[in-house]
Amino acid sequence: MVAKFENINKTFCTSAGTFNWDEETCINLNKGEILLITGKSEYSKKTLLTLMGCLINPNEGILEINGKNINLSCYEEMVLIKSQTIGFVFHQHNLLESINAEENVAYPLKFQNSKSDEIRQRTTEALKMVEMYEQRKKMPKQLSKLEKQKTLIARALVSNPLIIVCDRPTAFLDRQEAEFVMEKLKELAKLGKTIVILNHDSRFNEYANRAVEVKNGIVNELILLQ
Repeated sequence: MVAKFENINKTFCTSAGTFNWDEETCINLNKGEILLITGKSEYSKKTLLTLMGCLINPNEGILEINGKNINLSCYEEMVLIKSQTIGFVFHQHNLLESINAEENVAYPLKFQNSKSDEIRQRTTEALKMVEMYEQRKKMPKQLSKLEKQKTLIARALVSNPLIIVCDRPTAFLDRQEAEFVMEKLKELAKLGKTIVILNHDSRFNEYANRAVEVKNGIVNELILLQ
């Protein structure tokens, strides 16, 4: 087990009122698995995804990553834990437009005090893993949708995280391109990475080991139909 989320409660205060995330939410993440987050409510699914990615902290409960309770960590330690253990793949192609693909992939390492040789080596390895090494000097505006998604996966990989959190990684891709991305994520799971995917397409259930459905802040385990 690489992560544990136990008795999670999250309260949101908005102009429309106060909303509570169910305090009985309990889920474990295991090494080398692909977990799908499903459900009709995008808001509910994204809340769970952002909790799992430690982008927001719960008001109550245990949020444990690699044996460390994030909630009990000081701010500096929490940032370090997240940067070293969690990688992110977004569907909106969040690349820095002013630098090329290679520099985008290397960017997270600049905040970890990595040496130049190490940055170069890890960036090269990540780019080759997603078949983007030959396109590494392209600027984001020169990349296809698939190449942008490959670059995002490489950037998520470069810090060698335990967990990769993906927000609809195939949203803007055609069927063939989406299958390429899912196959790459499956390869990473076989290498021991834990992959969490906010899923919008049941066709890709075959790639997953587990799935949960989020409804009204309640998380239930599903039986996957391959």
